[in-house]
Amino acid sequence: MTPVGMTTLVPIEVLFAASCQPLDMNNVFIANPRSQHFIEQAELAGFPDTSCAWLKGIYGAMLAHPEIETIVGVTVGDCSDTHVLMEYVERLGRRVVPFAYVRERLGEEIEALMRHFDVSWAEVHEAHQRLQRVRRLVWNIDDATWQPGSGVAGWDNHYYQVCCSDMGGDMETFAPRVRAFEPQQEPINPAGVRLGILGVPAIFAEDLYRYLETHCGAKVVFNETQRQFSLPFECDMVEQYARFTYPYGTKVRLADIQTELRRRDIHGLIHYTQAFCFRELTDALIREDLDRPILTITGNTEKRLSAQLKTRLEAFVDLLERRRAAPAGGAAAPAAGNTGSAA
Repeated sequence: MTPVGMTTLVPIEVLFAASCQPLDMNNVFIANPRSQHFIEQAELAGFPDTSCAWLKGIYGAMLAHPEIETIVGVTVGDCSDTHVLMEYVERLGRRVVPFAYVRERLGEEIEALMRHFDVSWAEVHEAHQRLQRVRRLVWNIDDATWQPGSGVAGWDNHYYQVCCSDMGGDMETFAPRVRAFEPQQEPINPAGVRLGILGVPAIFAEDLYRYLETHCGAKVVFNETQRQFSLPFECDMVEQYARFTYPYGTKVRLADIQTELRRRDIHGLIHYTQAFCFRELTDALIREDLDRPILTITGNTEKRLSAQLKTRLEAFVDLLERRRAAPAGGAAAPAAGNTGSAA
């Protein structure tokens, strides 16, 4: 299969229908043990220190993979700096295919992508049916995560859902991996506080989930954006991408989050923001509309939690535990808005 890079999730049905291998360059970047080198290579190419590590990582990953000759860049609905990133990529001699998440013309955008890759609606719908079978397996993992006595770790929930952005490049090999997944036999912190994680996937995700569940005694039962990458909606393909909340603004995201807060009985939220990302501005909007305590944390380039951040995570979980233990009508810890950012 011909590899095709993506700056984030796009209608991968089109790429699979064209016998291409979709590769979310965020996944290619963060999964590589030399990810820090990718960032350094981007900075040598001219990216400033004060630019997003994910952007630099994507560019560094493109440098490391010359076989990826085409990249689909989401120019509306993702990072506001993608336009400039694509200029850098074009200077490498790679082909850039733009895609815009605009609900009013989403069908037209998908058809433009289909024309570029020379596939028909019949081929795309067939790919959609195959992808849905794989997505349902991942939806089952997510549903199991928040059930009482669940042995599905927050990291596993994160991993399988975030992989849905490109299906690991091959849905036929990804599906058996999902089927083979076995939760831990012992429930994970069944009496612990139940957390939801909002925002883009954290650059130190693996360290974050394991610290929360192994050291702090919490249970992560909701990953907002990762769940959206699995497109957890039974509907036709165009509607599915129209209901994908990530590209469409905070108001749409909040409606989905509110539903999941109630459904999953979530006690507190961690909002992850990436340093130098415009999405940091959404934090105040999220705090204003949600009725759960929120801890906002910020990551830059490090893939490990700092000592300061570990301390703040412990304090936040402790705050939630004290709120739960407070007698009805008695004094409780402060509510949402009580916590700030941590670099």
